[in-house]
Amino acid sequence: ADDTLTFSIIRNGTSHTLQVHAEEFSLERAAKVAQQDFGFYVEEITQQNASHYLLQTQQGVVITDVRNNSPASQVGIEPGDVIRHVDGLKITNLQDFRDVMMKLGQKRTIVVLVQRNNRGYYVTLERQ
Repeated sequence: ADDTLTFSIIRNGTSHTLQVHAEEFSLERAAKVAQQDFGFYVEEITQQNASHYLLQTQQGVVITDVRNNSPASQVGIEPGDVIRHVDGLKITNLQDFRDVMMKLGQKRTIVVLVQRNNRGYYVTLERQ
């Protein structure tokens, strides 16, 4: 839901009114942050992409694209990798991923548990 909030503040003895527009942190925005800041694009795991990438799990989100010279590419993340945790928070689907990206805010560095085939590994990503 979109809301406009009005705040009254006093600064140096003068009253000021501020309006702030609040909106939901959408799935699209979470995906955009991941792509712009860390260099990867994720999707919900479906039967189609599970088959395409030969995924061995239905839990998490699948990385479908990695931008060249991005933080993700520099640590070896590849399309078909599955994100299972971000900063210790479990990712079971795209909604979880959105929620975690929202909680991270502007945190500069994140630790991601990535699954490739039947192996997991942790990587540290820094925002660009």
